[in-house]
Amino acid sequence: MSTQAIPCKLVICTTGDNSLTILDTTVLTKSLDTVPSTSEVAAASTIISGLGAPTSVTCSRLGNFVAVGCVDSRKVVVVDVEKGKVEVEIDLGDKIRPDAVAAGPDLKVIAVADSEAEDLLFVTPSSSLYRERRAYGKSPVSLAVLAPEWDSAGAKKQRAVVVASAATATVACFDVSTNQEIWNDGGRADTAPRAMAFTSDDRVEFPILAMVYPDRNVVAVLDPADGTFLFEVAVGARPVAVAICRRQSEVWVVNADDNTVTVVDLVTRSATRTFPVGASPAGIVFDYEDRWAYVTNSGDNTLSMILVTRAPNVHAVVPVGNRPTGIATAIVPTSKEEEEEAPAFD
Repeated sequence: MSTQAIPCKLVICTTGDNSLTILDTTVLTKSLDTVPSTSEVAAASTIISGLGAPTSVTCSRLGNFVAVGCVDSRKVVVVDVEKGKVEVEIDLGDKIRPDAVAAGPDLKVIAVADSEAEDLLFVTPSSSLYRERRAYGKSPVSLAVLAPEWDSAGAKKQRAVVVASAATATVACFDVSTNQEIWNDGGRADTAPRAMAFTSDDRVEFPILAMVYPDRNVVAVLDPADGTFLFEVAVGARPVAVAICRRQSEVWVVNADDNTVTVVDLVTRSATRTFPVGASPAGIVFDYEDRWAYVTNSGDNTLSMILVTRAPNVHAVVPVGNRPTGIATAIVPTSKEEEEEAPAFD
């Protein structure tokens, strides 16, 4: 039984190896009756080495390019997933540590959060020398770039970035084009969230911004338009990552200290199930069709695969590199038109 229709690759930060693993999911999802062998996984993987502790990754709209934050080398690199090579390398200097990265759908501007900085850094891959600092939250620890709105003529109206500030324990949204604050939660939770996920897809009931608070063991859901708090749900111990399953209208939360994933129903606003994964899970992502969820387990160097409609059953656990952390889904272009729309960095 085939379970994968759209060509898809996983981009995994294998932090302990100072490398990036690009894994073709075809070998993982070709059958529900078999589990891929270690040799099959290795054969389907492309390794990019020497990156200097990559920990966070964000992809373009088409997904064939990703931006990766490397904390030890203090660099952001842009990787062509299809070719399996670094296209752009941006040296941030000794004073900038890329703890988190986020970008808009075209990957033309990348936001970089350094938890020890006074502001947010923006870099432009097409000109690796260009960078701009903006006072979007002191000691930023997590961020998300909201997809731009479009008017009836197809013109872009707004691009916004949501930033969580550890110093002020606030979450705020800024309009990048005007440099103005759109909304601020006023420090509602008395602590800053450590990971965020955003969607405005029509498969969910309404646009949402989900964020996890490891100090409080909850996931909170906000309206991204004005920051209105909608609800929060208790999850497992020390939630560190979150992803939105549009197909099921669910939020999936990774709990690092009890090695589980908690699933929250957006309609009933309640946790419906919690199930075990590997040791010290660190990241989570869905494939393009929300059929499969993938969880990186940094404590035992594995990747857990879950068929969404069969959760909480974990279909397989496969080995990856040393200390896998950040993860993203990459959609390789399948047409000439898609290739022409891909970001250009030269």
